[in-house]
Order: sequence, then structure tokens, then C-alpha cells
Amino acid sequence: MKTLKTITVLSIMLISYAGISQSKLVSTSADYSKNSLSNVKVEIEAESLKDLEHTFSLQNLETFLEDTEVKDTVEFKITCTKDSDSNPNFKKEISYKIVGSIKDKDAFLKRAERIYNAAKKYYLN
Repeated sequence: MKTLKTITVLSIMLISYAGISQSKLVSTSADYSKNSLSNVKVEIEAESLKDLEHTFSLQNLETFLEDTEVKDTVEFKITCTKDSDSNPNFKKEISYKIVGSIKDKDAFLKRAERIYNAAKKYYLN
């Protein structure tokens, strides 16, 4: 029994040492000189028209997209909430969302403007 315990302990030590030595041999090289963004998500939550207009402008979104180097997709979402007319304990909520590529920035900005205007109409009605 003592021999079995000794063999088990030695086996475990040998396996763990082999795992440690292998992890030390792996070399990694990272280039931190270039930074870029991928899968950017811009989300706005508004509770009133005033809140929406104060929080967001299309010029800010356009400037953000020009200043950053986004490689993959960009997601833009507006969530609007307001009190229910029939029951003050409930809130109505609607979300508008677009996902697009930065390669066609003009089309993405036009769709962002479209959902921004739809969110404004939601508060006006």
C-alpha cells in the first residue's frame, strides 16, 4: 500500500512538472503599437424627447466613426421609454437597432438618422 501511494505521488509530481515546463516554453509575441476597435456598440436609452435630443446628435456619431478605427461591425441602438397613458404603473418601451459595416459609412449614418427620427416621432405621438 505504501508503494502504491509513493508511485501515485511521484506520478502526479512528474505530470505537474511536465505541464509547468511546457507552459514556460511557449513564447508569445504581441504587438501593442496598433490599436483598433472591433464590434463597437453604441446604445442610447431615453425617457423623454428632451433626454433623447440632449444625449445624442448625428454629428457626434459621425465624428466618432471617423476618429476611431473600427474594423468589424458597428451596432447602434436607441431605446425609448415613456409612461403608459392608460395605467401609470406601466411603462411603454420601444427599441430601434441597426447593425452594419463601417465600410459603407454613409449608408450606416442614413439608417442611424432614420431610427433617430423614428424615436423622436415616438415621443411626439
